[in-house]
Amino acid sequence: MGEKLVQQLNIELKTKEEEAIAFIKKHEPPEGYFLGFSGGKDSVVLYDLAKKSGVKFEAYYEATGIDPPELMKFIKEKYKDVKWLRPERSFFSELVDRGFPTKFSRWC
Repeated sequence: MGEKLVQQLNIELKTKEEEAIAFIKKHEPPEGYFLGFSGGKDSVVLYDLAKKSGVKFEAYYEATGIDPPELMKFIKEKYKDVKWLRPERSFFSELVDRGFPTKFSRWC
C-alpha cells in the first residue's frame, strides 16, 4: 500500500532533487533568478539546485557588518561567484540613530 501511495503522489518516481530541479527550470524568469545567499544550509542547497538545473541566476550575500568571520571566510572560499552587498552605514551607526531593532521596528 505504501508503494502505491508513493506512485500516486509522484507519478514519475523522481527524487526530491529531481523534482526541485524540474520546478526551478519550469519557473525560470527571463532575467534569471536572484538568489539571496546567507551561507546557511538552506542557501547552500538552493545554490546547488540552481547550479545543477543550469538556469541563469546570481547569488547575493548581504553583509551586515556584524557577521561571523568564519561565515564570511566560508562564503569567500567556497562560493567565489556570490556577489557581496554591503550596507552604506555600519550596524552600530544605525543602532545609535534608530535604536535596537524590534518586532515593530525592523531595520536590519
